[in-house]
Amino acid sequence: MHLVIRTPDKQLFAGEIQHVTLPGAQGPFQVWPGHAPIATTLAPGNVVYTDAQQTHGVATGPGLATVHANQVTVLIHTGSASPTDRDDAY
Repeated sequence: MHLVIRTPDKQLFAGEIQHVTLPGAQGPFQVWPGHAPIATTLAPGNVVYTDAQQTHGVATGPGLATVHANQVTVLIHTGSASPTDRDDAY
């Protein structure tokens, strides 16, 4: 599954992942390969994704997300690496 996280100024991440947890406006939800197509709003929170190696995170403001054909696109106004990128985050 492919994930893209973008702000208006830059791309924060683009790559292959195993799954992602998104901060949905109605609560967090996970997207796994084969997920049904959706478009949804995101609340401020953390986008947490797992690649083949480890878990990473991006702290985000509000935004939008789409899922279609194993492609997840996250469009946010602001974002930065969150503590989940550190080895000592857990």
